[in-house]
Amino acid sequence: MSAAKVILLTLHIISAGAWVSQFFVEVAIERFARTMKGQPGAHLLAIAEGRAASLLGQIGGIGILITGFGLLGVDRYAFLGIGGHTPLWLMIKQVIYIIAMVIVFAVVIRGTRGFATGQATEIPSTVVLASRLVNVLVLVNIVLAVWKPL
Repeated sequence: MSAAKVILLTLHIISAGAWVSQFFVEVAIERFARTMKGQPGAHLLAIAEGRAASLLGQIGGIGILITGFGLLGVDRYAFLGIGGHTPLWLMIKQVIYIIAMVIVFAVVIRGTRGFATGQATEIPSTVVLASRLVNVLVLVNIVLAVWKPL
């Protein structure tokens, strides 16, 4: 295995870890926020949850994208089978990634715009559901990466 592949694969795995760790951050802060509901500063927990999940998602999502394209080059695979060979398991992973990104851009980012301006005090339930769906898709992609079914 070449040094470039080892480095890219390591960064790819770290990025996946950052992305999937947002689920645990969301759950932990959300549980704590429930105990603080109605108390002064409770809205700060929602802001912290949104920002932490956003940061982890950005690091993980962008890291997966960049290192994924690098790994395609190193392994001489194509993106979605365009212009070359792509194993089926990898093509499924690529489609799942695209679906996850559409959900992030269409629902999660749009639904959390109020946090950037300080206007929002609670994460909308649609955003929480969309974020959890993306986390499930990330876990499916991790399973596919490890399993690599034929």
